[in-house]
Amino acid sequence: MTLTQLECFLAVAKALHFGRAAQDLGKTAPALSVQIQRLEASLGVTLFDRAGRGVMLTGAAEVLIPHAERVLAEARETTSRMTAVRSGKRGLIRIGVLPTVAAHFLPHILQRFRATHPETVVLLREEGQTPHLYPLLESNEIEMALCRGPFRIESLKAIPLLTEEYCLGVSRDHWLNGREKVSVSELQGERFVVYKSQGHANRLVLFEMCSKVGFEPTIAFESEQAETMQYLVAANLGITVLPEMVLRHGADKGVWMVRLQGPTLRRTIVATWRAGRYLSPFARAFVACARQAGKSWPG
Repeated sequence: MTLTQLECFLAVAKALHFGRAAQDLGKTAPALSVQIQRLEASLGVTLFDRAGRGVMLTGAAEVLIPHAERVLAEARETTSRMTAVRSGKRGLIRIGVLPTVAAHFLPHILQRFRATHPETVVLLREEGQTPHLYPLLESNEIEMALCRGPFRIESLKAIPLLTEEYCLGVSRDHWLNGREKVSVSELQGERFVVYKSQGHANRLVLFEMCSKVGFEPTIAFESEQAETMQYLVAANLGITVLPEMVLRHGADKGVWMVRLQGPTLRRTIVATWRAGRYLSPFARAFVACARQAGKSWPG
């Protein structure tokens, strides 16, 4: 059993088609078939039922998939470590990040990081919610994550980078535009533009704030994209509550930021990685740049 054989196996298991899997791997279909046959012979099992032009997973394949994924993830981590050991300049970091952090805070980190590590490659994986990043850390698909905290997960280590308020976004023509602050209780009866996912932290924050003053927000529109939400607000189709970093330059999209009072909620952005995991010198330098950027935020 080789890493190449496992890679070929997972490609077929995902595509359920030898031709498409071969194309994804840049191999010929006969060469891919040989690798699968050798893997089946070494394990003494049949992994795929050939059904017409496609294939179906056998019970043995279902058992093998998570083990193969784990082996390849460990192999990737080993390769990454050795690359860092061999090279004094070139490196590779895989980072998971929330979309709002990627758009508004990450560029400030990368500017600092590029100044000292111009040849290091930073690969980004965006996920809409913090819990979606945890499995990627556990499987070593990413080396670290920039996400919402704090959290109590023994397998993860986290360092806070910055804390910011959730603020109100309104259109130019909204009656609240121009106010420096507005109490949450004044928002009763307004129509809100919110994240669609019921478990999204931003949506939960809105409902928590409104609940504390005795009302449930009326939903006008739902979206999974902060940019879409802002354009809906700019068209005066509702108001929204988003992190300050999203709304600081919202006027470029026709959205004005108003601070909230009584009660206000905040979010903390952290850098997190698997406890006990080896962090390459490049990853450690990235964390240092992230902390520097957080200290000077929002400068």
